[in-house]
Amino acid sequence: AEPDYGGRIDHPAELAQLGTWQIEALRAQGADPLTGRKLQTLFQESGLTDIEVGVLGGLWDAEHNNIDIELEQKILGFDLGKFEIAAAELNALLEKDAEAWKAGKRTLFIPTFYALGRKP
Repeated sequence: AEPDYGGRIDHPAELAQLGTWQIEALRAQGADPLTGRKLQTLFQESGLTDIEVGVLGGLWDAEHNNIDIELEQKILGFDLGKFEIAAAELNALLEKDAEAWKAGKRTLFIPTFYALGRKP
């Protein structure tokens, strides 16, 4: 399974900057933030057969919205690592992010593609 940050959805819209920064930071580290959409091609090119590809779904109801805000922000902080962002600007967005999660107004969806294949 691989995420595809190119399909990322952020709500409220003002938090989309976090996703833009994360994509740029991942690229700067040599990662391909669009790998998810390429899984089928990668599996085909590596000679696998009986390939099945799909996208994992998400649930945003109260029962399933037990996101660990601190963990999400640690992951984002790790990804942004050495990426040059003004600390005040980043901290302000992270605070808005945490507030939106706590108020139940935050939607964050990063499609995660999965692929299965058989070795011939």
